[in-house]
Amino acid sequence: MNCGEQPFLPHEPAYIEQHGLFNQVPYITGVTKRESASFVTEKMMSQASYWQDINNDLEQVVPVTLGLAKGSQKSKEVAQKVKSFYFGNKTISYENRELWISLQTDLLFVTGVIQTVHTHANHSASKTYNYQFVYGHSGHAMELIFVLYNGKMQGESSNSVKIARIVGGLWTSFAKTGVPSVEGVAAWKPVTSNGSYPYLEISLSPVLKYNLEKEHMDFWENIYNEYGN
Repeated sequence: MNCGEQPFLPHEPAYIEQHGLFNQVPYITGVTKRESASFVTEKMMSQASYWQDINNDLEQVVPVTLGLAKGSQKSKEVAQKVKSFYFGNKTISYENRELWISLQTDLLFVTGVIQTVHTHANHSASKTYNYQFVYGHSGHAMELIFVLYNGKMQGESSNSVKIARIVGGLWTSFAKTGVPSVEGVAAWKPVTSNGSYPYLEISLSPVLKYNLEKEHMDFWENIYNEYGN
């Protein structure tokens, strides 16, 4: 790089976000209910060896961002706490695969999105909107299918058409005005810096709720507070 060039990223992304050094425009971010189901596939989970590997190496559920050495006492403690929180006394197995999908969804997507939502709302002069998409399979990027819907139309009354109109309407109004809204859907309130964390649960009947996956996020916040470096 020439000395006179401006770097594309002058700082670490977390630093940029925490100091408001970004283009402060209205922002939407969110997750689907079963994000990791697109990666933890039925084919993988149907194999006994998949679950054996997990149970033989439970520390794989310990986030790298905690900075804990694998095999350390703290890493083992976190692994056991995670297992207890998500599975209780149940075995991590195919029979409890939805719990595993939930854990992986939180690890890979929800914790990061929620941290971003809170930080962004605290350091942006523009509005931040959060959502959870719960329609259908709700796998990774499922909502984008309906933002740019190109599936076969099954008639105006079909559920696919209904959800496409809701999602498409929200994203279109956001692109036009900076405010996501569509007729017949509850007002989508932005996240605020005073600790109000609303999100829109997007389904055939969208509902405004608060504190996305709060119990799970409180668990991870406590883990990071106790074990994070």
